[in-house]
Amino acid sequence: MMSFHQKFIVLNNGNKIPAIAIIGTGTRWFKNVETDATFSNSLVEQIMYALELPGIVHIDAAEIYKTYPEVGKALSLTKKPRDEIFLTDKYSTQIKVSDSPAAGLEVSLKKMGTDYVDLYLLHSPFVSKEANGFTLEEAWKDMEQLYKAGKAKNIGVSNFAVKDLEKILKIAEVKPQVNQIEFSPFLQNQTPGIYKFCQDNNILLEAYSPLAPLQKKNCTGRLQTIFRIRERAI
Repeated sequence: MMSFHQKFIVLNNGNKIPAIAIIGTGTRWFKNVETDATFSNSLVEQIMYALELPGIVHIDAAEIYKTYPEVGKALSLTKKPRDEIFLTDKYSTQIKVSDSPAAGLEVSLKKMGTDYVDLYLLHSPFVSKEANGFTLEEAWKDMEQLYKAGKAKNIGVSNFAVKDLEKILKIAEVKPQVNQIEFSPFLQNQTPGIYKFCQDNNILLEAYSPLAPLQKKNCTGRLQTIFRIRERAI
């Protein structure tokens, strides 16, 4: 069996998050509807297999993926204790599934059979009074209440640009611990200045799809070019 020693990163609240190796339940596993007929035993098996590997402890779920039942099933079957698993969930802001972050988390906790998530994110910054019934700032206040109640051990955002984070930081009692964005050697600023802004404000920039470019043609040549530029910069 593959041997892997997990490393952890300390967040701005003192909690820790696994540095690498997320078990993703979106993209390939994404479903338009969540029914008994669409339940994926393959996903349950994949999560179970990954959790058996040394060091693999982070499961990434989201309201929009509609894979909570599979995650819950895997959590109920795995021999790994819940407190050794890092579970991320994301509230859907663009496509309305539930009325608020708090309402969304209440449903997801029940479906996944757990009392808390280790990280709860706003999936995107696209929140408005007209579309959602609340503003981005109000959504963040809801997230803070979940954090204070212990239902979300850490809170953060996903796909946020500098201007979006600035809105939250102006009113935040609890600073976002994480901003999850697409990040790879080919895309190091999903939006202008986001990498440096997160560093300067002690918000962890968490990468999704960091290895996706490896599936593209001519990847090796492009990586070599990036490495040469980097070496000259150093």
